[in-house]
Amino acid sequence: MSVVHNEPAAGTELKRSRFFYDDTPVTLQVDNTLYRIPKRILVEHSQIFKDMFELPPPEGPSAVSEGSSEENPIVLPGCTNAEFEVLLELLIAPHSLQTGYHISIGTGQWISILKLATMWEMSQVRKKAIIELSKPRGRYDHDERVGSVKRVQLGKAYGVKRWLLEGYVDLVNTKPLPGIDELASELGWETAARLTAIVRANSDATTESYFTEEKMPVPKNEFMCEKCFWNPGGRMALSRMALSSWPYYHLSQRPQIYDPIEHTGNIMVVSLSESMAESLQCKKENNCLDRGMDGKPVVHTKFWVNLTRLLPSPGHIPASVVEKAFECELKDYTDADD
Repeated sequence: MSVVHNEPAAGTELKRSRFFYDDTPVTLQVDNTLYRIPKRILVEHSQIFKDMFELPPPEGPSAVSEGSSEENPIVLPGCTNAEFEVLLELLIAPHSLQTGYHISIGTGQWISILKLATMWEMSQVRKKAIIELSKPRGRYDHDERVGSVKRVQLGKAYGVKRWLLEGYVDLVNTKPLPGIDELASELGWETAARLTAIVRANSDATTESYFTEEKMPVPKNEFMCEKCFWNPGGRMALSRMALSSWPYYHLSQRPQIYDPIEHTGNIMVVSLSESMAESLQCKKENNCLDRGMDGKPVVHTKFWVNLTRLLPSPGHIPASVVEKAFECELKDYTDADD
């Protein structure tokens, strides 16, 4: 068998395929320690390093490229050896950035990774760190979940809006709220004063006052027909006579519930027109107890909703109140990495 060699025409510019790997080493210095790693590891993940290595090399007979030797390393300020090494462990491990891949890295180390990923514009690494730090810790996980104050600090430092809001909401619902001096030492006086003001203004917050200002859509899967509502499991669990002692809110001609201002109890009764009722059904669906002569569930024009799971707990300050109070600060952040 003969092999035919297709020689490119003279002067033809050769191009690089997607399988052309540049494993040129680069020498880096962190503190007083040197590292030599393949340049492509940094180029693939960091826009900062990609732009750096695309700069033209210095000219002249005595010119030496930075990072080409131990005598002329690229110095990386703003990080420690421990921070840089845990980042390298993540970057070098195969599939480490894929969804669902577990790598044994602790909370403190993920914070270090988030710091460097933000500083060096490593978008994938940053997203991975945010996901890992947002996870609740398991029963047998010795690492504790990031606390409320720390979450706010990290959110401010690395621009994670979700952590800011979650931390603020957790803090204003902490009983009792830490003292203003303690909060100020951790988060600054302005934030401490605002958190304290939210708690004082909402100290008497109730379900009723919450609904006076907020809108709450009721999910369709919470609607139940009268039979199923009062007969959970198919048995008469509550007496129909109990209805008279339960406050309820009646709303006509609407498929979903908004502004239940007058509601003060845990039961809501919704009346619908027949046309609206056709688009809704009891949450029991095929197991609904109210059936016609043909054995199929009937179309209901009245539904019952148990609001116990939907209402905020007494005294709970909702996220919307906190978000409004910190509106000016939060608008400077995006959720692009969340």
